[in-house]
Amino acid sequence: MIYWEAEISRMKFAKRAVEAAEQDHPWRVESPRDPATPQALREMERVVRRPLDRDYLDFLLHADGWPAFLQDIDLFGACDIGGEALSEAREMIQYLEPEVLVCPLDCWCGR
Repeated sequence: MIYWEAEISRMKFAKRAVEAAEQDHPWRVESPRDPATPQALREMERVVRRPLDRDYLDFLLHADGWPAFLQDIDLFGACDIGGEALSEAREMIQYLEPEVLVCPLDCWCGR
């Protein structure tokens, strides 16, 4: 079990430390989004047509994704899956190398 409150706090601290150490700030520094609502999670499961991975679901209950989580890499949230956001997410995933793709949605992305 992952204790997301502690992990998110630790990651935010690390991002602030990196930001403070960098002189030119080449990367965006953003915070995680607010938690996903139960309604948004139900909608996400409807869109992907399967239950969400338990660890991913638990993360979304603490943060509905995290833009610029690692430099220019975003962690998708429920708000990114559906409508135009789903098309954009699928397009972004197509640029990933197969060996780096970890899809908690069991490859709903078509890879």
